[in-house]
Amino acid sequence: MHPSIDESLEQAKRNLDRTLPKPILDVSIIQANGVVRDLESQATLEAAKSSQTTRSEFKAAKKIAQESIRAFIEELKNRSSTSEFAIGPRQVSTDSLDERQAEAASRGDSATRHGRSGVQS
Repeated sequence: MHPSIDESLEQAKRNLDRTLPKPILDVSIIQANGVVRDLESQATLEAAKSSQTTRSEFKAAKKIAQESIRAFIEELKNRSSTSEFAIGPRQVSTDSLDERQAEAASRGDSATRHGRSGVQS
């Protein structure tokens, strides 16, 4: 394995909570698979335009990167996930907001997210 790739992926693992929201986990797996695909397709096409030396170096680096990313994908697949997940303005707890702030939050008013009511009286 390549030390810098492995170090980056190990840091990524440490940055993640043990239990991830399922939507985040699913998107992460899809994105990582996309990187593997891009290495095989677009990146390989671009490398083919280079010198023989560069193509050889790319081929070796690509193999290492793909193996490391695939191992990371397996790590993600083995993580536990939770359905407890909230994102977006409709998921904001409105218990502590006054009526105008709650209304603005339900519309997604960015001023409300920063503690100001974006609603005119």
